[in-house]
Amino acid sequence: MQTLPTPAAWLGDLDAFDRWMSAADHPRSTRRMRNYHLRRFATTTELTITEVTLEDLITYLGARDWKQETRRSHQSTLKSFFRWATLTKRIDEDPTVYLPRVRTTPGLPRPFPEELLTSTLATAPKRERLMIRLGAEVGLRSCEICLVNIRDIVGPHQRPSIIAHGKGNKDRRVPLPASLAALIRAAAGENPGGWLFPGKIDGHLSNKRVIELLADTLPGDWAGHSLRHRYGTVTYDGCKDLRAVQKLMGHANPQTTQIYVHINDDTLHHAAAFAEIA
Repeated sequence: MQTLPTPAAWLGDLDAFDRWMSAADHPRSTRRMRNYHLRRFATTTELTITEVTLEDLITYLGARDWKQETRRSHQSTLKSFFRWATLTKRIDEDPTVYLPRVRTTPGLPRPFPEELLTSTLATAPKRERLMIRLGAEVGLRSCEICLVNIRDIVGPHQRPSIIAHGKGNKDRRVPLPASLAALIRAAAGENPGGWLFPGKIDGHLSNKRVIELLADTLPGDWAGHSLRHRYGTVTYDGCKDLRAVQKLMGHANPQTTQIYVHINDDTLHHAAAFAEIA
C-alpha cells in the first residue's frame, strides 16, 4: 500500500475509528487496510466527513478500475466507517445505507502444477524454497508464512505440527512434514527472536514482501497463492473429506474451501460412470 497523507479534517476521526477497531479486536492488518482505504477516499474526494453523500460514494467507487474483490473491500471499509460515524453521532445519517451491492463471481481453483514444483524447488534460493514448501505442503497463506517462528513448531519430532497465525487473529494447528520442521528449527534457531524470515517489521518480513519474493521465484505468472490451491487440491484428492481440508486450511465456510479444490477430468469421468445404465 502506498503512503498517503491524512487530511487534517479527517485526522481525529480516523484515529478514533482505529481505536474502535482495536477495541473490537480487529487484526492490525485489517486496521491498516481500512485506514489506507479511508485516506485514499479522503485525499481523492477532498470532502470532509459531514459533506459525503451517497452520490459522492457512488461516483468514487464507480470511477475506479478495480477488480470486484478490491471494489467490495473498499466499499466494506466505507460502510463500516460511516456506520460507526453515525452511531457515534459524528454525522446525522449514514450515506452508505443505499450503496448498491458489489456482485462477485466465485473464484476458480488454480493449483500450482506438480510438474513445475520439483524443478522450481531445485532452483529456488534457500529462503524462498522454505516459503514455497510452507505454501505447497502446509497450505499457509503469505500472511501466515511471514509470521513463522521457531516457537510455532509443536508436537513430537516424528509427528510435528505448526501453529499458523491466520486471518482475523485465528490460530490453527496444521500437521507439518518432519523434514520441513527440522529445516525450520535449524534456520529459525539462528535468527534473532526465532523468526524464520527475519525483517524490519516487528522482527519479521512483511506479508507484502513474501508475496513479492514468491512472485519473483515462481515461473511464469504463477503467484504464491497457487501453492495454497495446490495444497487444497492434493489434500482433498488424498482424503476426499472436504471438512478435514476446510479445517486444515482455516476456512470458516466449506464453500470457500471448494474454490481451492481442483477436480481433475479422471475424477469426473470416474464419478459420471456410476450413472451409466448397465
